[in-house]
Amino acid sequence: MRVFYKISEFSAYLCEVAGRPIHFIPTMGALHRGHVSLIQTAVEAAHKDGGIVAASIFVNPKQFNDSKDFMNYPDQFSQDVEALTRACCDVLLKPSVEDVYPSEAPPSTEISLSRLGEVMEARHRPGHFEGVCAVVERLFRIVSPSYVYMGEKDFQQLAIIRKLVQDLDLSIEIIPCSTVRMDNGVAMSSRNLLLTDEDLETASALYGVLQWCKSQIRNQSIDHILHTAYRRLRENPKLKVEYIEIRNERSLATFSNTGIVSTPEMVDRARCFVAAYIREVRLIDNLKLTG
Repeated sequence: MRVFYKISEFSAYLCEVAGRPIHFIPTMGALHRGHVSLIQTAVEAAHKDGGIVAASIFVNPKQFNDSKDFMNYPDQFSQDVEALTRACCDVLLKPSVEDVYPSEAPPSTEISLSRLGEVMEARHRPGHFEGVCAVVERLFRIVSPSYVYMGEKDFQQLAIIRKLVQDLDLSIEIIPCSTVRMDNGVAMSSRNLLLTDEDLETASALYGVLQWCKSQIRNQSIDHILHTAYRRLRENPKLKVEYIEIRNERSLATFSNTGIVSTPEMVDRARCFVAAYIREVRLIDNLKLTG
């Protein structure tokens, strides 16, 4: 695997492989099995079309509304390189902040996020998705990928990146990939590195509640499910629940009918989202409730 630290050198490499599809996985490093599964999915696709599998590692300061969270973000670059190499990634871009955001660069294109940028993560992390869009647009311009692979754990982010691609009329296909979980159900996340074994056991309650919501979605009203799920999570003193919501996975709107799931729209699109803290580590997860 070739590693580039400067965008100019990476761009020169892309000229060498011009005409081959680029299968791209943007990351912030501290890679785990979820990231590796994205790489492996991309590798399988690239074998079929003769493409290049490219990954990036860039901890984007613009998407952190908490400076402490930014400073504490895990860094394990040597292990990341080993993981990408084993997964048969072709090329890695690890640029500096100054290279990604040069002073002479034009400002990022304004994207109207509408409801996607007003609820859940956007409400609790103001400015987060504006920062995400800024770096993703920049990376897409640099890499010019044909395909981008993203995990469903960050489902709201996935929806926003799809909208960005549509609004900017980019010729990129976003490939959603299922959430990879630990044996106890905890969604794989780079922030898991900041948790103890005991913390991870506590975190398993999030997936447990999501599964319970799924088991009840055809039998109980949405209001009742959310009230009970919130109470169950609050019973654990080690969890600080930020939100638990059931929304339309396509629009991220709440359902006007908060009764028992019955309409075709609700049956096809209901997804539950949860966010909570364990100590100072913030975790998110989601689960499709039907199908």
